[in-house]
Amino acid sequence: MRTKFMKQSLLILAISIIFSTISCAQDNVSNADNPWKKSIQFGINFNQATFSKAWKGGGSNSISIGFLCNAKAEYFKGINGWTNKLQMQYGFVNGQGFSGLRKSTDRLFLDSKYTHQLKKPWNLFGSVTFLSQFGQGLDYQKPGNPTISGFMAPGYLFESAGIEYKPVSYFNLQIGALTMRQTFVNTAIDTKEIPNNYGVAPGKTLLNEVGVQLVATFDKDIFENVNLKFRYGTMFAYLPKVKSLDHRLDLTATARVNKFLNFNFTLIGIYDDDIVSDLQLSQGLAMGLLASF
Repeated sequence: MRTKFMKQSLLILAISIIFSTISCAQDNVSNADNPWKKSIQFGINFNQATFSKAWKGGGSNSISIGFLCNAKAEYFKGINGWTNKLQMQYGFVNGQGFSGLRKSTDRLFLDSKYTHQLKKPWNLFGSVTFLSQFGQGLDYQKPGNPTISGFMAPGYLFESAGIEYKPVSYFNLQIGALTMRQTFVNTAIDTKEIPNNYGVAPGKTLLNEVGVQLVATFDKDIFENVNLKFRYGTMFAYLPKVKSLDHRLDLTATARVNKFLNFNFTLIGIYDDDIVSDLQLSQGLAMGLLASF
């Protein structure tokens, strides 16, 4: 087992070296009249622990690796703006006693928003947001490891229109007075574990809801070389029936050591009684490589 994990560690080191040498072609032409502003980040995060046979302090060998991509394209001209964001994350862990790889992080997020300025700091906005995951999710705490999630199980599509409060460039608050949410469950899950089927009626794959949505976003360097991003969203659905508020918080704090090396902390908090009547939390801390273009 020790030899196996040493080989895996060397593989990750090789990947890291290759990654750090990747160059990305980009347009360096400066044009003050260009209304577009684009950026993209690629990252690899990893954790590893190995113990010798003589080690008596306890513990088990493990290795985890995660990949991420964040992309943004913004267009501002006059009083009109168009912002597009893409976030993709996927990671897995392998440890002593595991039967194969286990998923550790999985996120697919896409947001496109049009704004029309009324009077600073107020805008009208219309947006489309998609949220799901890439891979199958299993419950390893239960016998047989039942399937509890997957791509488009659930998947969420939001169409929202309303007013936006944006007092500074790094913070905005959206009030979607008219918001439609589609919840998809297009792949098989174990309904014994998720009896509410993410709110979708048994035998169906889609739930349509109408309500009011509030979204707050923040993205700023709070200290030198330390960036904090968060997105909090809540929705009150009143059609086809009145439901309690759903909440979701996605938070990422990144501390850059140098041009490529960084440490990052992630936190996801969800409260949705269509899934479970309790607060769901997911937290991660990792070291990795991050290249920005």
